[in-house]
Amino acid sequence: MSIQGKDITRIVKKYPLPSACLLVLIIAVMAFYLRTDLLIEANSKLEERSTELKRYKTNLAASAQLDTQLLVLQKANAQLQASAIHITELAKNPQFFYSLEKETGVKISDVRQMAASAAKGPLDAFIVVPFTIVAEGEYINILNFLKRLEYGNNIVKISTASLAPFQQTKLSLTITVDVLGLR
Repeated sequence: MSIQGKDITRIVKKYPLPSACLLVLIIAVMAFYLRTDLLIEANSKLEERSTELKRYKTNLAASAQLDTQLLVLQKANAQLQASAIHITELAKNPQFFYSLEKETGVKISDVRQMAASAAKGPLDAFIVVPFTIVAEGEYINILNFLKRLEYGNNIVKISTASLAPFQQTKLSLTITVDVLGLR
């Protein structure tokens, strides 16, 4: 038994409402099947937008403190610039070490500013300025000199240090230090 076109038209005329519902159902199933890929794409876009919205909310919450954070950074930058030496002030830079000489009682026999480190980029304002220092003094004075050097106003890193006997109770200290500097 086969269904022909006449049979289909007769069934549709005899049962119009169920036939219309069946036709709508078939169209809906076909539309759903053909548009499933668009649903997946829409879900991925929704996830992307949700992630972006979360990031915006986080940024907005963090921006409430932005002015105070900027002031803190500006203050810290000003303190760094105030404590940094200028690489071009060759006569003034050793004065920092000679002031430590007066305060601690060591005798500095040589202070040399060596060539500064190469620039990393045009926006690098801070650089490392190396110095070689030779000083003599008693053990306690040398320790005070090193402590004042480490905890002084300038930012200093001791690269190398050697201590040798100089006279009976005196020692000779040779150190290389890196000092924070400005161009």
